[in-house]
Amino acid sequence: VSKYRDEIGHGAIEGVAGYAAADEAAARTSFIPLMSIGIPENAVMALMM
Repeated sequence: VSKYRDEIGHGAIEGVAGYAAADEAAARTSFIPLMSIGIPENAVMALMM
């Protein structure tokens, strides 16, 4: 996807930032059902209630 393929995988900030942003977005979306309607998405969210 990147035009600088040789830099990805060697600590290029674009690759690291993209992965971190996707990871944070996935973690944050599990709070939406819990906070809006009170239904936990998984066992960890049920324990947090």
